[in-house]
Order: sequence, then structure tokens, then C-alpha cells
Amino acid sequence: MSATASSLRSDAATVRERPTATARLLAAGRDQAVVAGGQLVAGAGNLLFIAVAARALRPDGFGHLAAFVAVLTALHLPGAGLAAAGALSPQRARHLERTCTRFGLASAAVVAAAAGPVSDLLGLPIPFVLALAAAAPVAPLLGLRRGLAYGSRQHGAVVASLVAEPAARLVLGLGLGLAAGAAGAAWGAAAGGGAALLALHRTGWRPPAGSDREHGARDTGAGRDAPIGLTAAGISFVVLALLQHQDLIISNRVLGGGDAAAFAALSTLGGLVAFATATLPLVLLPSHRDRGGVAVAVAAALAIALGSVAVALVGGAALVSFAVGARYAHVAPLLPVYLAAMGALGVARVLAAHRCAAGAGRRVRRVALTAAGLHVAGVLLLARTPGQVVAVTTTALVGTAGVLAFPRGWEAPAHAARRGWLDAARDLWQAPDAKLLTGLTVVAVLVRLATERSFWIDEAISVQQAQMSLGDMLRDLQLNDVHPPLHHLVLWVVVRLFGTAEWAMRLPSVLFGAALVPVVHGLTREAFDRRTARVAATLVVPAPFLVWYSQEARMYSLFMLLGAAAIWAQLAALRRGRWGAFVAWGALCAMLVWTQWFALLPLAVQQVATVWHLVRRRGEHGTGRLVARWLGSLLVLALLVAPLLPFLAGQLSAYGGRGAGLSAPSAAGADSSSVAGGLSAYAVIANLVWALLGYHSDDVMLRLGALWPLAMLACLLLLGRRLSSRSRLLLAVAVLPGVALFAIAHAKRDLFELRYFVLAAPLLLVLVARAATTLARRGASLGVLVGGLLVVSSLGLVDQQLNGTNPRLYDFRGAVAAIERTARPGDVLAFAPTYLDGVLDYYAPDLEGHPLGSFSPEEVDGQIYVVVSERFLKEGAAARVGKELAALEAVRGTPERIDRPNVVIWRFS
Repeated sequence: MSATASSLRSDAATVRERPTATARLLAAGRDQAVVAGGQLVAGAGNLLFIAVAARALRPDGFGHLAAFVAVLTALHLPGAGLAAAGALSPQRARHLERTCTRFGLASAAVVAAAAGPVSDLLGLPIPFVLALAAAAPVAPLLGLRRGLAYGSRQHGAVVASLVAEPAARLVLGLGLGLAAGAAGAAWGAAAGGGAALLALHRTGWRPPAGSDREHGARDTGAGRDAPIGLTAAGISFVVLALLQHQDLIISNRVLGGGDAAAFAALSTLGGLVAFATATLPLVLLPSHRDRGGVAVAVAAALAIALGSVAVALVGGAALVSFAVGARYAHVAPLLPVYLAAMGALGVARVLAAHRCAAGAGRRVRRVALTAAGLHVAGVLLLARTPGQVVAVTTTALVGTAGVLAFPRGWEAPAHAARRGWLDAARDLWQAPDAKLLTGLTVVAVLVRLATERSFWIDEAISVQQAQMSLGDMLRDLQLNDVHPPLHHLVLWVVVRLFGTAEWAMRLPSVLFGAALVPVVHGLTREAFDRRTARVAATLVVPAPFLVWYSQEARMYSLFMLLGAAAIWAQLAALRRGRWGAFVAWGALCAMLVWTQWFALLPLAVQQVATVWHLVRRRGEHGTGRLVARWLGSLLVLALLVAPLLPFLAGQLSAYGGRGAGLSAPSAAGADSSSVAGGLSAYAVIANLVWALLGYHSDDVMLRLGALWPLAMLACLLLLGRRLSSRSRLLLAVAVLPGVALFAIAHAKRDLFELRYFVLAAPLLLVLVARAATTLARRGASLGVLVGGLLVVSSLGLVDQQLNGTNPRLYDFRGAVAAIERTARPGDVLAFAPTYLDGVLDYYAPDLEGHPLGSFSPEEVDGQIYVVVSERFLKEGAAARVGKELAALEAVRGTPERIDRPNVVIWRFS
């Protein structure tokens, strides 16, 4: 009895000693709150030091001090890696103390000895360089010892060190600054690191003498791999620290003086958020195995990010004016986005700490290095304004956090067998339908390369824009265009790799169009079965409409590819419920919006269909997980689209400034078939015929439109066959955007145009393939039916490509060739409408060109060639062209008329 009671008392004591989950959460929250509080106080003190110095020092002196602080910050970047190593494994990292001391002293000696050259390199006076040399021995040692304090959970020592640094800067820096100017302030700022290091000793902190297990820490790996993992973790944190600063460093090179200063002001405020979250991962590392600690750290990072964004949204202008001056108030609209990016960096640091502590330091290092490289390349290539730097930085940091948050594969055993890429390729080649898809894709490439038609107006505009510098192209898109920038960025790269030849500019569309073959196969197999997928992929190869836009240097081929892939990802996500499919869906949807604004219509249909699917599944097992992951995909979509919002706002403002009556070149050709000349049932029929059979002459379109009773009969044959949910989704995404544009087009006619909802074409082919495999159950009958469909499609393709009366065919190349056969020096090329200048400049760069009516014919000694594309002329413009031609005829006599498809040339001798 007594033994039983003793056992019960022992068990009760064990229960009392073991902390509950709530207690662990509270302890983790308390630790994070204590250190984060110290960090916030330190951040406020550093900001106060800069603000007072800006007002107390002369402008040139403050400029030197600001540059010195930036270099001093860079000097402390390696300390982030040492701090991570110390927090992760204090027992191993403490042996680096002697190495850090020697390295710091050697660095100080080198900088001091080479003070003159370093002064010229940094643009700082000699006293500033000597202050930098004095700070060099402290920087690595401070980072390491702070990490050791984190690892041994001496949070009081950490807080004392964090607060001591700005306190010393305020007292010594401002005091010396008032006495000796900016150089004195620099020496005081350098002394802050020494004060922080001294605070670690004054609080009684000592390196831990026991094992790591006694202090709650462990190594990142096992056995001989552990030191390598520790190194990888240190490098990862150095790179993540560099990610915080490198946009500021590079923007000073790529931006003009005013823009660089504006971004520096923005970076100063954004740095507060990054600074506030810097301690979270270091507090987490010693207790990484506690999931509550991870949750608390992530929640704290998100809370800081969301709180700062909320403050910026409410009082961004006042915050900017107070912190850095009213002259930088114009960057306030960018502040919420940039603060969100810095908040994402805080989340990424926490997740990186968790992954490194779980033994995945090498993978975290690869992610960090890749993100840093892409960030540098993005700012150098894409950013020419502060807003563009913010967009690139936000994309890079949000993407980094998203990759680190991805749950699969981070903690795989180190000894797990890895298969080479040759084995993966062999498996892919041996997969069902692999050889069929390879053959179909090759044929699709060859079919799409077989074109002789010349550029038309919109293509020439794309070529013109792609030849600009990147900044000029983006500004031109924002001020003079109505499209997002993704496809234009692709063409910008192509121009620099291959030049501006027709084949080069159309190559991306050819490849996107050919890639539609395997994507449609995958979509159809996910929605239905392999048999239907084979038919759908085969029908894609000669589909006239798909071929047409695969031969055009515009974004519509990419739009169809991304749209089909997005629906494939949606079906896979809802069917399997995997994170990867949901993330892919969100990313593909974002790329669609980056390609064409009208993508918002099919995306809205997809989201509504998803809501309906989840509502129908309510109460079933796993529905809650699907809802959470769907919301995650929406978050991915929102984060990736957010950088486009300033771009869209600029386009809307510019479009409104051009006036509602603008006839934009991008809408030219919307009335290219007389069948679709008005909003009626025939306009709908014409668009349906285009989607399935391509573009044809007005006469052919009239005949095909007259066959609508056969289409009604086919619909009647399918009545009574219950559509699956997948079929309904495909039909809705194909049809509803067109219905929406049909309604909108009553206010603006040229918006009801198939190329604005081109995604309907591949989806209709999938539905045709489904109907074929449903009607023809046997292989022979299916073969006959599919063969008939291929014959009809091939005949439509031949007529579309070769019939010179195709209203979508504009032979500007042939028109210029006809002119050049008789042109002589001194001749003038006139054209109407005015936006023919781009395409004529491409094909006739050596001919002097002017808009028709912009010059006097008496002033021209040579011949006058007038090039007119009548389908682009509105009623009033056509009348003006007629008057100008009559005036020329009165002066020069009857002209010679030369006709090319949709282009007319008048030659006045």
C-alpha cells in the first residue's frame, strides 16, 4: 500500500515537473517578448541617433555619416551567421572565439594600413576609415557572443547588449559629433559595438561549459556532418541579412540621385521592421524542437509585419515625414508594400532557423543563395524606379518565405538514396503516352514555324517596345499600353539574345503553343481519362486558332498555356489536396494576371467553382484542410499580384487621361469579320467558329455561320448526357468570360473579341475530345471520328494560312517590298492610320515616313507612296483619308494602286 502511494506521489511530482503545452507557449512567448522588446528599444535608439544627427550636422557631414553607418552595418553582416551558429550549437561555436578575435584584429590592421585607398574607394574621409578600423575587431566577436548568449538562454544579457549599443551612440556619438563634427559622431557610432560587447560581460555572462544538452541546444546534424550543417546555417543567415540591404546598395547604382535618395528613405523605415524581427529566429534556435516555439516566433513575425503595414496604411505620409523628412513624402504609397516585404523577410528568418535546426541547413543555404542571386539580377535588370525596386524586392522576399514554408522534403534523412536526373528522365520517357506526346509536340513546333505572314501592327509595337531599355519599356507600357508586362519582359530578353528577326520575336509564342500539347493532355487526363487526353492532345496540333496565335509575337499563346495549366493545377489540388498543387495553382493564376488583365474573368470563375465545390463537401473528412490550403493559394496569388498594383494604377490613370474616345492600336482588327460587325447572335457564332476553325474570309464565315443548325443538332444529341463536375468547370471557364465581355461590350464594342478570352479555344477542344470519346465507345469508330475532326481542322488551317482574303492577314512586308522595287532617294512614305509607323519602320527603316496629311505634297521632289490599312480606319478617319488622297491626286495626278492583303498602296509620281 505504501509502495503504491509512493508511486502515485512520484508520478504526480513528475506531472507537476513536466510543463504543459500552454506553459511552454507562455514561456516561448515571454522569451520572445523580452528580447523583441530590447530589439525595439535598440531600433528606436538607432533611429533617434540618425534623426538627431541629420538635424545637428551639416548636410555634407551627415552624408558622410550615413555612408559610414551603411558600411558599418555591412561590416556586421557576417555577425548574423556567427550569431546563428552560436545560438544553434553554443558548445561547438564557442571554439570560434579565438578565430574571430584574430580575424577582427587582422582586418583592423589592414584597413588602418590602407586607409588612403580605402578612403578613395568608399568616398569617406580618413578619420571615418580609422573609425571603421577600430570597429572591425568588435563586429565578429559581438555576433558570436550574442549567439552564445542566445544558445545558453541568457536573454537578459542579450537585451542589455542590444540596448547598450544605441545608448552609447546617443551619448558618445552625439557628444563627439557636437564637439568634432561628423567624424566624431562616426567614432561614437563605432563605439556602440564595443559597449554592446562589454554589456555581455558586465551582466555576468560566460560561455557555457557544459554540453549542449544541458543548455537545451543540439547540433544540426549527427556525427561528422554536424560542423558542415553549422557552417551552412551560418552562411544562410549571412545571406538572409544581405537580402535586407542589397536592394539599397544596388539602387544607388541603378537609380538617379533623387530616386536613390527616395528609396534610401524607404529602406530606412523598412529596416525597422527587419530589425524588429531579427531576434526572433535566434531566440527560437535553442528550443527548435518545441513546435509551440516555432508557432510563437512565426506569429510574432507576422504580427510585427501586419502591424507595421497597418500603421503605414493609416499614416504612411505622416510617418515618412516624421522619420526622414517631408521631402520624401511621395514614397508613402510604396511604404505598406515594402514593409510587407521586410515582414516576409522576418518570417523567412524564423522558418530558416527552424529548418536549419532540423538538419536542413544545406537546403536553406541553397534557397537563400538562389533568392539573393535572383534578387540582385531582378533589381539590376528590371528596376529603374523606386516602385520597381520595391516590386522586385517584395517578390524575392515573399518567394523566399513561401519556399521555406513549403512543408515537404525539408527533413529527409541525409542517407536517403538520391536518383540522378538521367534516371528521372528515363522514367519520364517510359511513362505512358510519353513517346506520343513527344511526337505530337515536335509536329506542333514544325506546324507553327511554317508561316510566311508578316508582322501586323500590334506585333510591331511589341518589337518596338522590346528594343527599348528595360526602364523605358516598362514606363512606355505604363503610359501608352494596356497590358501587363510578363510577355514584354520575355520579348525584351529575346531581343538581346537573338535580335529582332521575325522568327526570333515569334519563337516564344511558337514554344508556348507547342507546350500546350502536353499541358492539354495533362489537363484532360486529370479531368477525364487517358483515352480522352490522347484525343485532346492530338486535336491541339492542327487547331487553326491555336496555330494562329502561336505564330504571333503577342501574349495570347502564353495566356492559353498558363490558363490550361492553372485549371490542371486546380483540378489536381481539389482532387488530391496537396500543398504543392495549391501553391502551383496560385502561382499560375498570378502569372496569368501578369500576362493579360482579362485573365481576371476566368480566374473569378475558377474561384467561384472552388467555393461551390467546398460548400458541397462541407462536413466531409478533410474539407477543412482543403479550405485552409485553398486560402493559402489565394494568399500566394495575392502576394504575387501585389507588385502589379502600382503598374495597373499607372495604366488606368494614363488611359483615362487619353480620353474615353481613344482608338487604341491594341484593339485594331476587332471588327475584322463582317459577320461579327454587331453585337448579336452572329457575333457569338463568329467567335465560336474562330475558336474551333480559325480565321477565314468573310464569305467563308458567312457559309460557316449558316451551318448553325448543325451545331444545334449536335447539342441535341448530347442532351440527356449528364455532365460531370469537371466538364461543367471547363465549360464555365470557356463560356462565362465571353458572356461577361459580351455584356461589357455594349458599352465598349471592341472588347467582345475572342483573343481577350482565348482560353476558351483549348478548353473547347478538350470538351470536343470528351464528346468524341463519349459518343464513340469502340476504337475503330473513335478513330474514324477523330480522323474526321483532324481533316476538318487541317482544311481550316490551310485556308486560314494561305487564303489572302483572310481579314486577319496584313501583308505589310509585301507592301514595303512593292514600294522598294520602284522607290528612289527623295521619295516619301505616307501612311494612315498614324499607328502604322511602327510596322512600316520595321520593314522600311530607310524610307522617310510621315502620317498622311502631315506634310505638303509641293515640298516633296520625289514620289509619294501612301500606305493605308482600311480595316483600321474608323468612319470619320476614312473620310479624312479620302480627302487627303483627293488632294494628292489634284497635285500629282492619278496614282497607281497596288493591293496586298488588307493593305493598299497608292503611288503618286
